[in-house]
Amino acid sequence: MARKLDIQYIQYYTDGSAARQLEPKTPRKRKSAPPKVRRQKKQQVIYVDPLAMCGIVVSAVMLVLMIVGSVQLYTAQQQAVQMENYVYSLQEKNAVLTHTYETGYDLEQVKNSALALGMVPVEQVQTITIVVDQPEEEINQEVHLSYWERTCAFLEGLFA
Repeated sequence: MARKLDIQYIQYYTDGSAARQLEPKTPRKRKSAPPKVRRQKKQQVIYVDPLAMCGIVVSAVMLVLMIVGSVQLYTAQQQAVQMENYVYSLQEKNAVLTHTYETGYDLEQVKNSALALGMVPVEQVQTITIVVDQPEEEINQEVHLSYWERTCAFLEGLFA
């Protein structure tokens, strides 16, 4: 298929006739302005929406609270870091003292001193079991308490 030719139209804009443009333009004379009279400024009244003012006050209070909260959070984080360092130093001291304690005593000497004082080794300790039998009458006997008594007993046990 053959391509259509692009047609371009040239458009000229002329303001009026050419003869009018040949005339020299004469400057227009301005009329002298009357002397300026000072006017008293009117007082402007600005109406403020009370709901908008409440919103502005609430947002200002929230901004202050947020700043105070941020400061408190920062100080709490600093205290947490200090406490972590303190705990770490205590753990190191505990490890040193535990090592000193374990290496400072002779276990055989402590065992001989305990036996001399009359203590019994763990291997020789006997377990004694005491069994108390209750009569079947007391076991089978039901306790009848009212709802109020059960509630009072529960609260006494709770706050005891």
